[in-house]
Amino acid sequence: DTLALYINDRILAYERDADLASGGVGLIAGAVDSPGVEAVFDDFVVFQETQVALSTADETALEARGMLDEGWALLKEGRIQAALAAYEDAQALDPTLELLPADWNQLCWYGSLWEQAADVMFACDRAVAMAPDDASIRDSRGIARALTGDYAGAIEDFRAFVEWSRQAGAYEALGRQ
Repeated sequence: DTLALYINDRILAYERDADLASGGVGLIAGAVDSPGVEAVFDDFVVFQETQVALSTADETALEARGMLDEGWALLKEGRIQAALAAYEDAQALDPTLELLPADWNQLCWYGSLWEQAADVMFACDRAVAMAPDDASIRDSRGIARALTGDYAGAIEDFRAFVEWSRQAGAYEALGRQ
């Protein structure tokens, strides 16, 4: 009745549901925004444990990650300031919380789409600093830069995106969309 997902001894997700006492286990991973990326599981282990006891640190990490998930939901609703607060609350609750480039990119992308690019530019820059070769992050920052009047910076990011799409063999497919 319990599922806990750990990566490198860090808990990422935990769910307990008494209605799910038995069943199979499967894991699907993908990189939708990055064609050609492979997910490799070189140490995937499934084991049955009669009782999963979370440490206080694990519980705090899960609560903080839950706040980030709430932030993502708020972003999609256009509630950018509330999402920023959720990100800050998550980091305050768990100072060891590692925000991923995707976390910052979501903030950048949706903040730009909801016409608050200036408020999220710091997130765009953090995402690019963490993953400078990720084209999906560069195009998000390119949009934010264009919306804030940094046209030279936007062109730089869009050129990086186009170059990546050509190298990845995705240019023609993306150009038709």
